[in-house]
Amino acid sequence: MSTPSAEVVFGGTFDPVHEGHLTITRALVCQLGVLVRMLPAYLPGHRGACDVSPEHRLAMLELATKDMSHVVIDRFEYEAGRSVPTIEVLQHLRQARSPRTPIFFVLGEDALADLPNWVDSEHLLGLAHFLVVPRAGLSGQAGGSVARYPQLQKIEDNMIPSGGIYRLEFDAIDVSATRVRAQLSNHEPVRDLPFEVQAYISQHKLYQGDEAGRP
Repeated sequence: MSTPSAEVVFGGTFDPVHEGHLTITRALVCQLGVLVRMLPAYLPGHRGACDVSPEHRLAMLELATKDMSHVVIDRFEYEAGRSVPTIEVLQHLRQARSPRTPIFFVLGEDALADLPNWVDSEHLLGLAHFLVVPRAGLSGQAGGSVARYPQLQKIEDNMIPSGGIYRLEFDAIDVSATRVRAQLSNHEPVRDLPFEVQAYISQHKLYQGDEAGRP
């Protein structure tokens, strides 16, 4: 009996979405040949408030991925209208799919280190696999902390639905949303934004102060 098609879930605040996020997404599609489900957070669960409204962040993500045929945007948290813990997100995905469907939850190596602080973190691997991506610019060599995990090169038939920790190998870009926001706030050139996102930010005057971009 074959395994139902795997789900690959890539969540984040995307504040704003930048080329680092898109590089990860392209690597997932190209290496694994899967549909990537991008799941923007309505409100951040592990950091302070976002600089712009949820509606602006979603609009930028839609612009950045509009030509990516193997990407869908999941508005589950927007429909909830609140910050949704990862455990609840995975429970929702698991309930909507076959118990045999492998689910891969993408997270950065920095997020993996912070995992013990997440809500019900001890139950997460019972619902999905973790797929860890390197983060360039961290202390030490990027990706070094995740080298002990097996590399996921393809999703095998009859793969178990959850419980594993894997790594994805690709050339990570040294960019962070924090740095992008600082550059925008200081009116500095920004290299790591898609053109459509840069244009949207300029049109709506986002990231230019505490009140900019808020409804």
